[in-house]
Amino acid sequence: LFVVYFLCKDAFPFYNSQSVGKKLLHIKVVDARTGEGLQGDYSASIFRSITLLIPGLNLIELILLLSNRERLGDRWAGTMVIKE
Repeated sequence: LFVVYFLCKDAFPFYNSQSVGKKLLHIKVVDARTGEGLQGDYSASIFRSITLLIPGLNLIELILLLSNRERLGDRWAGTMVIKE
């Protein structure tokens, strides 16, 4: 159940494209092309999150995030995080 939540948390319709942490920080995930939230777009949510589960790739994610503020998962999924 944890893995399903972790991979799909940004796509659950009742979360408004936000995990619990994103809700606390007042940020959300949107499709980079349309600006729409990810509600129901489970494939984008999975692509976005899968990089954090792969050993080694999660370190690359951290380096990319610190250097240019864009995650590899966001590039793969065509998403971005915005302020709410």
